[in-house]
Amino acid sequence: MTSTLSWGHTTATDCLADAGYTGSGPATAACAANMYKDVTADPVACKVCPVNSSTIGLTAVKTVNGCIGVKGYTSRGLTVSACVVGKYKETVALQSCASCPALTHSGVASEGVSSCYAVKGAFGFHNTVAVCLKGAYKNVTSAPWVTSQELLECDDCPPHSNSVGPGTVYLPHCLADPGFTGNGSQVVACLPGQYKSATESDRPCSFCPPVSWTVGGRAAQDSVRDCRCNIGYTGTPSVEMTPEE
Repeated sequence: MTSTLSWGHTTATDCLADAGYTGSGPATAACAANMYKDVTADPVACKVCPVNSSTIGLTAVKTVNGCIGVKGYTSRGLTVSACVVGKYKETVALQSCASCPALTHSGVASEGVSSCYAVKGAFGFHNTVAVCLKGAYKNVTSAPWVTSQELLECDDCPPHSNSVGPGTVYLPHCLADPGFTGNGSQVVACLPGQYKSATESDRPCSFCPPVSWTVGGRAAQDSVRDCRCNIGYTGTPSVEMTPEE
């Protein structure tokens, strides 16, 4: 645990601490946990491990590389770095950061899979995450500290609209049903004399053919067949209409 710098020394205090130890002679002591000393025959004090690293309880550590990344950090010594977004590390050990499960995300320096939360368009935590079903959306990310069900679950598309598929993120991607036009919170019924047959579409409503009107002046009609000839005309709205004889 000690050495001298040259021959011929006569006192114990001439014996200087080896790497991993500090002091000289009888006062030599091991570097405490989370400290190290990388020079021999020198009484200098031990150095503190770099931030976010640990000797994992070991004492008398002889090199900075004995300082290992703590939870949420990877590598050792002077190269210790935080786990990047979408990854985590839950042990104090020399290992790489692990990727979050599918459809989940995490912040920088996450310490466990419990820090992986559902991305936009999905709901749940960790290994129980699923995409929002068709007809629903979610434009916020969940997080481990979130307890509100409103933030954990997907929201239903507004009445008379539907999402284009599973995993929808934004409200405007909820598109109008047949008989309605617009998207998101702007969905409105086709006016009397109009119709729309397209589903999951924000296209405008079409007008009934000339000299025709929706049955009973009804709104929210979803087919040209809902248009009827005006008084004095005969035929089918989708075909040419002619005056009655």
